[in-house]
Amino acid sequence: DNGSTHTVGCNNCDYRLTEGHTYENGSCACGAKEVTEPVETAIKFGYAVSFDSDLKMNYRIKLENIAAAIPNYTVEGAYLVVEKDQYFADGTTGVDTQTLTGSIIDSRLVFTLNDIQSVEMGSELRAVLHIFDTEGNEYYTPVDVISIKAYAQGFLEMLSYETNPEYVTMLIDLLNYGSAAQTYFGRRADVLANAGMDAYQQYATKELSEELNDQKTVVATDRTITAVDKISFSVNFNDKTEMNAKLTLADGYTAEDITCVKVLDAEGNVVETLTEGTLLEDGKVQFTYYGVKSVQLREMYYFVAYVGNKIASDSNGYSVEAYCKGCVDYGTEAMADMGLKCMYYGDSAYAYFN
Repeated sequence: DNGSTHTVGCNNCDYRLTEGHTYENGSCACGAKEVTEPVETAIKFGYAVSFDSDLKMNYRIKLENIAAAIPNYTVEGAYLVVEKDQYFADGTTGVDTQTLTGSIIDSRLVFTLNDIQSVEMGSELRAVLHIFDTEGNEYYTPVDVISIKAYAQGFLEMLSYETNPEYVTMLIDLLNYGSAAQTYFGRRADVLANAGMDAYQQYATKELSEELNDQKTVVATDRTITAVDKISFSVNFNDKTEMNAKLTLADGYTAEDITCVKVLDAEGNVVETLTEGTLLEDGKVQFTYYGVKSVQLREMYYFVAYVGNKIASDSNGYSVEAYCKGCVDYGTEAMADMGLKCMYYGDSAYAYFN
């Protein structure tokens, strides 16, 4: 098999002949497989959006739906290509294309699209499934179109506030938060995630479950060295809620000396060890924690720096709530609105997920 041709030879002499393949049932005697053009076939998609942490679109395709279209299908080699529209603050647009591999969960072929930002709830997601049969023939589906906004609106049209008050409120608060983020960051503010949702605003959160607290805590640790004089914080509302811990180094120490920063919960349990620091222009070293979930915006997290296995800083506590409190008290009107809508969503998510 030479790829596009094969060579026939004789064992008893030097006779050789190169010729094209002859296929029977998709295979040639030399072992080559017949390459056919992909065939378009309709397969119904299902969806599930993850709301409890960063936004994820889970494509869940029933195996029975695949089998109805391709009786001799195989999930080996299957992949999903998803295009996500992007809108930037300078008014330009782009397309983020991702190729996803799947897994079998509960008799479904599941693909997960991560990294959907708060400003992208209205962004169109265009997905095409590529799948093969046991003979190697490729099939692809027509373009499937969905968005976080469309997913949420679909549920709002099916549900009633009387029977599902927590879920309805969370969905409305989610879209309101996305719209506030679009406005603040200047991301396609002309087409907001909550556009056309006026009738549902009566079910949105109107006041906080409790007042915002901007508490910051420094707890002395039993350290033997002091490599970090201070830890300050900021929050980014990207695909994940990012809590940035910025370390001001003590004299005589460099970024290379900091081995890690441990993140602890309010009970003192280590929830994650951050090992990748970034040296900033002002000389500080930044470590980013991505693990804050929507139901944990009011929870305090504590950050402790290490040099080797030695504690090298005090334990510094902060929360997303404290950052949002700063947005409301000291930010622009748009920033304050985003901070408040973020906490509305956090409170309603907490109520829904209990």
